[in-house]
Amino acid sequence: SLAEKFEVSSPELDAMVDAVLAFSARSGTPSWARMMGGGFGGPVLILAPADAAETLMERVGELYRRATMSEGRFWTVEIEDGLQELG
Repeated sequence: SLAEKFEVSSPELDAMVDAVLAFSARSGTPSWARMMGGGFGGPVLILAPADAAETLMERVGELYRRATMSEGRFWTVEIEDGLQELG
């Protein structure tokens, strides 16, 4: 991983990933987290079932606040059908 091979993580990134993994273990909701980009404060991609998004954001946000004393920001996205010809 980027964090281990190139030491580009940060305490905040590690806290977010740890919070997601803790949420998954405690709730039984399959959830995954991975640092994206080059690190040094970049984003964490979280994958989880759509019906768990609100609960995940609440609980992971609270775990993150406790660990870092700062607020995490979350954006939800959905997969679409992809590229299509117009016309």
